[in-house]
Amino acid sequence: EDIHSFEFSYMKYFAGLTLTSSVYYRQVNDVVEAVQSVIDNTTTLTQFINLTKNRASGLELIGRADISKAVNITGNVNVFYNKFFGNATYGIESNSGYNWTSNLSSSIKLPYNLSAQINGNYMAPRVSPQGKRNAMWGADAALKLDVLKKKGSISFNIRDMFNSRKWGSFIETQLFSRESQRRMQGRLSTLTFTYRFGKSDLPQRKKRDNGDESNQM
Repeated sequence: EDIHSFEFSYMKYFAGLTLTSSVYYRQVNDVVEAVQSVIDNTTTLTQFINLTKNRASGLELIGRADISKAVNITGNVNVFYNKFFGNATYGIESNSGYNWTSNLSSSIKLPYNLSAQINGNYMAPRVSPQGKRNAMWGADAALKLDVLKKKGSISFNIRDMFNSRKWGSFIETQLFSRESQRRMQGRLSTLTFTYRFGKSDLPQRKKRDNGDESNQM
């Protein structure tokens, strides 16, 4: 692939609020995509090939709000127009459309050395070289307790809380159509204990190194 990317961003600060907006354009020559073809009546072949090119242009908005010293929220929305140019050798026609994604996360400091974090994301249906990919959404959460004078911590994490993250697609060609859905893993929970020991002398060592030319060399 040969990628040409251009972006213009603007950031604005308010009291407890940061807003960032970006417009971008990206062209990928010889873009690599998975393409399916028919071998016989019962077998299809999936292979990665170089299409002609792909163009995407869009707008991304990012906002971070510090609700209080204990709570902050960050969200972003990305809207873009995506176009795949076909490949005559493999009988692939051009395909284009509007797509968007969003993400929302929050960090919360709680009493008794507790802290929590939650994250959710949504990916709208998007075009692909031979059809479209289905929408996908999910949410993760984590809870951490600092113990042993903050030398240790106990963390409880849940990935894909609602068991909703599924990759799906619909492919349609002149010879066949195919709908598929899969997932890498379902809901996953972990409980972790971490203990930090020893004392770092990095600031003192850095100060000594700055004053010793032999160490710098």
